[in-house]
Amino acid sequence: MQSFTILAADLFYFSKSAFFRMIPDCQVNFVDGCTRMFFNLRTVAAEQDKVGRRKIAALVIAKCSEEHICNFSQWLTDYFSPDMQEEIFSLSVGVNGQIIPDKMLEKALKNIRKR
Repeated sequence: MQSFTILAADLFYFSKSAFFRMIPDCQVNFVDGCTRMFFNLRTVAAEQDKVGRRKIAALVIAKCSEEHICNFSQWLTDYFSPDMQEEIFSLSVGVNGQIIPDKMLEKALKNIRKR
């Protein structure tokens, strides 16, 4: 049997469904008011449209604990190129692990913080 090696970014652009089946889950949870929310960010990335992914990323960044945000940042760094991070979640992860939102994600964050 032959084995094949393909870069993650190439697989992502060739078949997003295959790519998302191959990466691990990234689960986060937080409390917003009296509501407890759980998200599997792999599922969010695979199944939501861009607006939905951006809104959930904004919720995670605004409401999750530092530990969950660090796990999210590490997951993004491990499995997504900077171009993929931008395309999927409207953000990028800096060299220090800091999540850097684009203008649209920043707007979504401001909306969440107003509430």
